Amino acid sequence: MLEEKNRVLMERLFKSEKHLKDMQETYNAITSDQDSLKDKKIIDLAKKNRVMQVQCETLKDKAAKAAEFALNLKKENDRPGTGTKNGTYVESPSKTMDSQIGGMSQYAKGKLTETEKRVTKLRNEN
Repeated sequence: MLEEKNRVLMERLFKSEKHLKDMQETYNAITSDQDSLKDKKIIDLAKKNRVMQVQCETLKDKAAKAAEFALNLKKENDRPGTGTKNGTYVESPSKTMDSQIGGMSQYAKGKLTETEKRVTKLRNEN
């Protein structure tokens, strides 16, 4: 227990020291008269900013794909024969797949497999 706390505190200390060093370098670059240090720091910050923007856009794209996929699944679930009927919940095919797989048509089995593959692909992307 104490060893774990010590490890966590040491990690925080190292991160804080690194952050402090970065901030000191930034301060020194800004307050110095040498333009090359300032330019270097500006370039470094611009690169970091660009990397963060790319990550943000990637995450936004993934979130949009996941939302679109969820809406498509909801639309498929709301079709007659799934979802709710007369205000009562009917289990989705994935919950009762084992009991229904024998009675499903080949088309329905293919559709279910396709949906499962899409869900797995989306999970792996995120």
